[in-house]
Amino acid sequence: MQEARVAAVERKIDFATVAVGCPKEKMLHLKNVGPSPAVFTFAQPPAGVIVKPARGSVGVGMTQEISLELTAAKSQIMETSLVA
Repeated sequence: MQEARVAAVERKIDFATVAVGCPKEKMLHLKNVGPSPAVFTFAQPPAGVIVKPARGSVGVGMTQEISLELTAAKSQIMETSLVA
């Protein structure tokens, strides 16, 4: 059996300016680019980031929409990566 693979459709998610304490949501899309169903898990998102769903599966050729909600605890420039 060949390995399952998912790939992010968006290479970068830019939240632009987020007011401290005010959540802002963006969407990420995971596409199954492999030959079999794929399972994903976002184990430890960065502080202030909520990922929904944090785990799931994506059928062959299908795309799963992922909600990323950022709530800034303080004024800062934030650059990070999510690992699935």
